[in-house]
Amino acid sequence: MESPMVSIIIPIYNVEKYLRECVDSVIGQTYRNLQIILVDDGSTDSCGQICDAYSSKDARVVVVHKDNGGLSDARNAGAPLAEGEFILYLDSDDYLEPNAVEILIASQKNTGADIVLGNFYYTYPDHEEAASAWQKSDMTLDNKQAMEALVDGRIETFAWGKLVRREIALAHLFPKGKVFEDHYWTHFVFADAAKVALIAQPLVHYRQRENSISYTFDKKRLDMLDGWMNRKVFLEANYPELLETCYKRYAQRYTGLAWLVLTRMRRGRTAAFQKLRAFNSELKLQDYADEKNKKLICALDRGDLAYAVRAILYRMTRR
Repeated sequence: MESPMVSIIIPIYNVEKYLRECVDSVIGQTYRNLQIILVDDGSTDSCGQICDAYSSKDARVVVVHKDNGGLSDARNAGAPLAEGEFILYLDSDDYLEPNAVEILIASQKNTGADIVLGNFYYTYPDHEEAASAWQKSDMTLDNKQAMEALVDGRIETFAWGKLVRREIALAHLFPKGKVFEDHYWTHFVFADAAKVALIAQPLVHYRQRENSISYTFDKKRLDMLDGWMNRKVFLEANYPELLETCYKRYAQRYTGLAWLVLTRMRRGRTAAFQKLRAFNSELKLQDYADEKNKKLICALDRGDLAYAVRAILYRMTRR
């Protein structure tokens, strides 16, 4: 039986330092039946020229040059060009293990899964480590099991690194202009998947760099709250039995987000705390939190200063 084509979509913006390592890791895959879609999202460095150079050397490479619209818009621009039976999104500062696609496709053939994903490495400048919370053996989950694993955090929300059946991926595009757009997307594609296959082996190197979206902090990071609310509304309508699990997960992450607002936000902190409190007034996360997080959430509801004192005291007693 002929091996299915995989379309790998790479959104690109001003990452000339990392781009060649990313694209080389795709071109060098042991699995050869690939379409490689490079979406130059209005880069002002040499990324556009680098993309064109790859296209001139490898017929599998398709290049899109467009005005800057952000990560979601770049992925959305590449998706309609996908000809493969499966789509794999990859960020342009990350890179794949040489046999990553071969392993993903082998798992898909063995399980019939609509989505396949593996573990990944957190790759730092001086070392890397596999994501420690990942399962230790391969497994296949049905629809409800997969959604539960996504909601409780055993499966990360990241859009990248997931082999998704093409028709499912194309049915759910990304919200333009939002940061942490994965939080608006992943639950929809999982809902359309009858089976999700998980691979214990790390397949993607997730680069950790200080100027990435994950490291920087400004008010756009609070888009995450809108994404969480989007998922909450979705679960209410489709998986109400998972709402309590969802709220428990949010209670853990909510206090971490509040700490980042307190310690890393220089302007707009008061408005950010107001948005956090408005989110909690809807969900009442303290009812689902452990004792430590309950105290932090209740302190934040009493005011910025009360939260700051409680959070700092907690951090001091941990040392």
